[in-house]
Amino acid sequence: MRIPRLLALLLTLSVAATSPAAVAQSIDQLFEQGILAQSDGNYFQAELIWRRVIEIDPELAFAYGNLGVALYNQGKLEEAIAAFRQAIRLQPRYGYAYNNLGIALADQGKLGGAIAAFRQVIQLYPSYAPSYNNLGVGFRLK
Repeated sequence: MRIPRLLALLLTLSVAATSPAAVAQSIDQLFEQGILAQSDGNYFQAELIWRRVIEIDPELAFAYGNLGVALYNQGKLEEAIAAFRQAIRLQPRYGYAYNNLGIALADQGKLGGAIAAFRQVIQLYPSYAPSYNNLGVGFRLK
């Protein structure tokens, strides 16, 4: 019985001794893995990776934005919306998060919220054409 306790102690010490540079490299590697999983259409795996990144650093808006994309593509709209909103709270000028929030809200039939999100993107980034298109679709559906 002493070996499992010793092993647990050694694992705890090794985690505690991990340098901040090693954690940063780990986050970079996780970002690469998450983006690769999403580009391969493996949204469940991507979701797990983004959640791990957020565990390491809960202040990374882009991790929440990517988590929202992974959740959206699994049909988990409420969770996706929450992730996009958290990304926006952390990074108020995160245009893609507003755009993706608008898309998810439109899919739920919440057209007022979707239109507001698309307008916010246009205000922040007037040259981002997809938001004009999305805004037009929102008005057409409303």
